Amino acid sequence: MWRSLEPSVAGASWSERDTDPGKSSGLLGPPRMPVEVAGRLTTEVVRIINLPEIRDRVIKGGSEVIANTAEEFAREMRAEMQVWGKVIREKGIRSE
Repeated sequence: MWRSLEPSVAGASWSERDTDPGKSSGLLGPPRMPVEVAGRLTTEVVRIINLPEIRDRVIKGGSEVIANTAEEFAREMRAEMQVWGKVIREKGIRSE
């Protein structure tokens, strides 16, 4: 999944199959990254992650690669923050 919290930030994410949908990993750039840089980063990471030897290693490791847009990534991350924010508030969870 290629996503970002901001449309101008490139991101890459992958998640484990058959697990909690909140488990994912990804790459994010700094806030206000130039759109051209974010686009180039996304293009190159997508190209590399889709190389057969890389893709096979990810799949053999139990993960799935899904290409998404920055907007889709932002939407999914905001939804996850809503879900887990509610859990944290309801359970009174605090950092140490």
